[in-house]
Amino acid sequence: MNTAEKYIAGLKKAYFDNNGKESWEHFEKIKHGASKEDISKLKKLYPDIPETLINLLEYVDGTYWREYAEEEIAFYFLGSDVEKYPYYILSSKEIVENQNIAISYYSDYIERKFEEVEIDKKITNKVDAVKWLHFSDCMNNGGTSQLFIDFSPSTNGKAGQVIRFLHDPDEFKVIADSFDIYLKMLIDNEYDFINEDTISAPKSERWHVGALINFRWFNNMKSRMTGDCHVRFRGNVGVKFPCVTRLGVSPKIMILSRHRHFSMLKKPTKDAIIMES
Repeated sequence: MNTAEKYIAGLKKAYFDNNGKESWEHFEKIKHGASKEDISKLKKLYPDIPETLINLLEYVDGTYWREYAEEEIAFYFLGSDVEKYPYYILSSKEIVENQNIAISYYSDYIERKFEEVEIDKKITNKVDAVKWLHFSDCMNNGGTSQLFIDFSPSTNGKAGQVIRFLHDPDEFKVIADSFDIYLKMLIDNEYDFINEDTISAPKSERWHVGALINFRWFNNMKSRMTGDCHVRFRGNVGVKFPCVTRLGVSPKIMILSRHRHFSMLKKPTKDAIIMES
């Protein structure tokens, strides 16, 4: 059993142990892996891409508002060093589309132009040298946290290290020296991002899109986003809006749509960042 297989087996058990059996079985029934063509494009763009990440993508080609069998799912698949906070794995095509995100949106941070922003010494300060692979967004559509594989570390770092970006206060931290070590960290932490609060709730409080998204969990969550926030629109990261995530609105869900205005909908869309009700 390779690292990816071991990780998936443990993730499945975590779902089953936390009343997520129905969600996992539905996910397994409809999902599919990345095509050979898309894997080939990834390897061409990132020659040093970890084989373990390739293995995961061959198992499932993304869980971030991904369409399978004419159904869109948002399925928690990864975590980080942020306790009990779930993430999605991006698809092979999204990874390719997002290849320039670090330079486009974080160049000032990387060059250390803001003293208040914590940047790990293992991360380079030379923007022209940056080569990051964006493989994961957090449950808040990537607005609070994103994960990258860094192929261009500083002299203090290691090629292939995993970087975690966290918003408010903004921080870039190396959380593992390699992708395999990163997955081992999630395994050792017993998949703490999968729990009854994040995958299940009374039917009146949830919306089923493959995984069970628990709006009660959002309402109880302590938001880290209190100023300008990075909002991820499908395929683009870093659009800034002077807004907060803890807004009071009717009993409905308030979202920020891809059309860049506030909308009142009964359920979120694939292009939305959820705003608390």
